[in-house]
This record gives sequence, C-alpha cells and structure tokens, in this order.
Amino acid sequence: MLDFKNYNHDLMVTALQGMLGDHLVHGKDFWIGHPITDGEQSGDPFILAWACKTVPQPSDEAVHAYFKANENTLRALRVRSFRDEALSNSDGRADTPSDAPASFKAKAAEWAEYRAALRDIPDQPGFPSSIEWPELPV
Repeated sequence: MLDFKNYNHDLMVTALQGMLGDHLVHGKDFWIGHPITDGEQSGDPFILAWACKTVPQPSDEAVHAYFKANENTLRALRVRSFRDEALSNSDGRADTPSDAPASFKAKAAEWAEYRAALRDIPDQPGFPSSIEWPELPV
C-alpha cells in the first residue's frame, strides 16, 4: 500500500504540480528523489533533476514550505488520485447481465460494495491523514 502519512516522493510531486501547474510531468519535466537508509526513506524528498525549459526550478525549501502551508489539501489530492485509480481499475466489475449466474451476481455485489467504500473514503473521520482502505474482492 502507498505511504500517505510521511512527506514522501509522491507528495512532493503533488506539491510541485500544485505550486507550478499540473502540466508539469514527473519523469519528463522533473525528477524527485529522497534519501534511503536501510531500505526506508530517511529524509525529505528533493528535486533530483529539472528539465522543464518554460518554468524555472524552485528551491526544495520553497516546495517544502508550499507543502507545509497546503498539507491537508495536497494529501487529500494524493489520496483521491489513488482512490480514483482504484475506481477506474474496477470499472465494470459491479455490472451484471440479467441472465448472469448467481455466483457472478454475488461477486459483482462484492465489487459494488468495494467501489462504494472507495467513494466514501473522503467521508472517513481521519481523512486525509488516516484512511481505512477497503479490501479488494478476491
């Protein structure tokens, strides 16, 4: 599962795009890195490389300050993005033809519950810092 609690690579990407525009593409216009110690992130993310010719590179400090000032909004954007991807990946799984066997309809009902739980994530009491992710139907 993705890490939504720490200030990580994905949140710095979201902060940069919020700060300078979502037309900037990670992996094309800029690259983000972060230090690793013993297989774990051990410090704040940083701009590893900047290739965008139309937007000047901001300082890491400016991006970190933007993140801190807008943390709740940026975390919510990141969680919603992940949630929306999960919804997209489950499109059609809750649909059943009228003549489908009962076992197929039962599985579709599980997918419908999963999708409803995904849509309800922003209504959870701890959103966006503490999230109870629904289990993927198997």
